[in-house]
Amino acid sequence: MIDMKSTSKNTSQPICDSDQSEYPWGLSINLDNESIEKLGVNFSRLVIGQKVKLTCEAEVVGASEEKMKGGEGHRSVRLQITGMSKPVIKNRMAEGKDILKKMRS
Repeated sequence: MIDMKSTSKNTSQPICDSDQSEYPWGLSINLDNESIEKLGVNFSRLVIGQKVKLTCEAEVVGASEEKMKGGEGHRSVRLQITGMSKPVIKNRMAEGKDILKKMRS
């Protein structure tokens, strides 16, 4: 899996939701009540900071490239998610037990 944290020190790009985000604008997905219900997500099991695996299908709805003076440029692709599998929510307690088992072995 590729880490999508921003490595750019370019602060001219807007960032998502929080000035403290380490990820570029546009990499955040917000699910509303209807989407949560469609996916069958057990909302009470979610913990802030918890990792969730998503599998989805998206359609490319836009692509652009901008060239600027000095050789710098910017490319972007706009994706529309059209389908998504139920997210796999990692159980932190189970992970902790597995780590302890490995340490004792």
